[in-house]
This record gives sequence, C-alpha cells and structure tokens, in this order.
Amino acid sequence: MNDAQAQRTRLMTIITLVVFVLWVAIDQISKFWVLDTYEDGGLLNLDWVIVHLVWNPGAAFNLPMPTPVIQGAVALLAAFLIARALPKTNSVILAVCYGAILGGALGNLIDRFIHDGKVVDFIDLNFWPLQSFPVFNVADIGISVGTFIVIIGVALHDYLNRPSVEDKPVREIVSEETDRGIGE
Repeated sequence: MNDAQAQRTRLMTIITLVVFVLWVAIDQISKFWVLDTYEDGGLLNLDWVIVHLVWNPGAAFNLPMPTPVIQGAVALLAAFLIARALPKTNSVILAVCYGAILGGALGNLIDRFIHDGKVVDFIDLNFWPLQSFPVFNVADIGISVGTFIVIIGVALHDYLNRPSVEDKPVREIVSEETDRGIGE
C-alpha cells in the first residue's frame, strides 16, 4: 500500500469512526428523551409521524430473534465484515454508511443490555402507504438505510466496472457467439 492509499484508508476510517460515535450518541440521546417524556404512555402526533414508546424484544422492525446472544453475534459479524471492507473503501458515502450501520448496531445492543433484552422504539410512521410499518428508532435507520446504500453502491460499482465488449479480443467474442448459436 503506497502513502496515498494509506492516507485514504486512514481518512475513510476516521469518517467511519466519527459517524459511528455520532450515530450512537444521537440514538441514545433520542431514546433517553423518549423514555423521559413518554414512559407513562403519552404520544406526540406530528400528523405524518407519531412519537411514542414501544418496547421491542425482537430484532430490527420487531422481527423475531431468538436471543440477545444471537443479536450480538450478528452485530459482531457486521463489524467484522465492515472492518474487512473498510481498507478497500474509497467512497466517503460508504464510509458514512459503515459508521451508521455500526452505530445502529451498537445503539440497539446498548438497549438490550440496559433494558432486559428490549430495544426502545418510538418512530411510528403515519402516512400512506406506511401506516402499518413497524415502529423503529434512530439505530434502525442507520442499520437499514446504511445497508441499503451499501448494497446499491456495491451493485453499481460491480455494474459500472464490468468488463466491456471492447476489453475482449475479437476471437473471444466470436467464440462466445458461436457457442450460443449466434453468428453461425
């Protein structure tokens, strides 16, 4: 790895770590506020979103998950995969997404340890077509949106960097077409 690559890797790591710390902080502050404000069952109706406390014993969006140990293992797997991908990352967007995913995973893990295996959820969408969407939190946003953008980014990268026809020798193209019954 040359100096420019090492410097770029350090920059991407710093961006990921800063977003990670900020995401955990925003998640935990928002959950603390909800617990302090709505623990007695009140709600804040902002027309398109309702803020109210929901205890989630499941995974993201209240999907069933057998034990907090498995949820912790999933978070550790995500951290491992991101740690492997980060040195190869040249995209600030991906570095931000990695930080949001890790921050969301840690934010929900903190809840599980503090609140007997449950997570504080409080964002309830109230507009069509999402009225029956599960209640979620800031950590879930980081995990879901970050993962979605990473998947789209990787797919676009692979698509845009696929070998073009111009990169192949003519003999390979003719051979492929003949194998498929084209050009005979």
